[in-house]
Amino acid sequence: MSALHSELGIAGGTIIRDHAELRALLDSDPFPGLTHGRGTYLTATFLKDGATGPGRLPESPDPRTRIVGYDKAARVFLAVIDNSQPGQTPDFMFWLDKTYGKDITTRTWLTVQRIVKKLES
Repeated sequence: MSALHSELGIAGGTIIRDHAELRALLDSDPFPGLTHGRGTYLTATFLKDGATGPGRLPESPDPRTRIVGYDKAARVFLAVIDNSQPGQTPDFMFWLDKTYGKDITTRTWLTVQRIVKKLES
């Protein structure tokens, strides 16, 4: 992490997962039959290494969010968000931020798929 700051000027931390973890996550098919879109915004929120995952998942924090689950191996929350009303952040994102602070990063499922594809090329 210090190299990111000293060599590239990037402050803060970076959350990294290795290829095997991401490949296993993709292979688990956590969003069966769903396609990423405005009404089905597929997200993966990664926790920093060492962060404690949830004892249990929150109960429907927002009607626009469906929590698919938490993958312990990859340390990632998986959720489907109805993002059809731009500019309105679901309570689930607030809960994640409040619970885990800035030691998280959320990416779309498409981005996770692209990263794995790039690692495999």
